[in-house]
Amino acid sequence: MPRRTLSCGACAELIDAPAQLERYHLVLDRMQQAALPQAKSRDFILQLTKDL
Repeated sequence: MPRRTLSCGACAELIDAPAQLERYHLVLDRMQQAALPQAKSRDFILQLTKDL
């Protein structure tokens, strides 16, 4: 059975139940879809630092 460990600062949680893993993968998929591609992300961060 696949397992994942989620870490969030001072906590960690072992996820091994199929329903939990499915939700975990859905969240990761959505984050990946919402994220900028690597080059655009880098350009965005560089522009933000110039604007400061």
